[in-house]
Amino acid sequence: FDGLEHVYEPDYRKPMPLGLPGLDYILNGGIARGELMIVIAPLGTGKTTMSTFVANKLMLNNYKVVQMFFEDTEQQIRQKHAACLHKIKIQDLPQHKEKCLALDIEYKELFGSNLILKKFHSGKTYMSTLRNYLNKLKSIGFIPDFIILDYLDKLTPEKNERFASKYEAQDEIVNQLESLCDEF
Repeated sequence: FDGLEHVYEPDYRKPMPLGLPGLDYILNGGIARGELMIVIAPLGTGKTTMSTFVANKLMLNNYKVVQMFFEDTEQQIRQKHAACLHKIKIQDLPQHKEKCLALDIEYKELFGSNLILKKFHSGKTYMSTLRNYLNKLKSIGFIPDFIILDYLDKLTPEKNERFASKYEAQDEIVNQLESLCDEF
């Protein structure tokens, strides 16, 4: 019963709605700084598209976001961001190019310093690689409110660590991600 007085206080989390009503409901308003959310779904179900939508929404709400990815190209991620930003299907972007480019100038001025995209190499990226990159950003004054990582399977345990199974390795990576959240 120790500390129960705090459970009756207003929500300390200050969650950010992700713009996905069902998920926002389940997450009690969205995701808050310092929280770790892992989305697990089969290949091709839209995890990257969803994470790009969330990164876009956070950026537009003046949060600093780093979106790290492995499989898509920077061009593909940029296309997904443009589609989110302009609420246009990716395949329809060319038809709206002039209008979108004009709006992009305004958006860049308002939100241009809120989002950083970074592609890493599959199977060659260690947690220390991510930490070093984030520390580099921190040294130039960019301290992210949210880190979006797409995706867990592409991270490699540190070179000196040995695990009996892939699941043990992933468990260690999740532990290190939690530590990274605490640090940033």
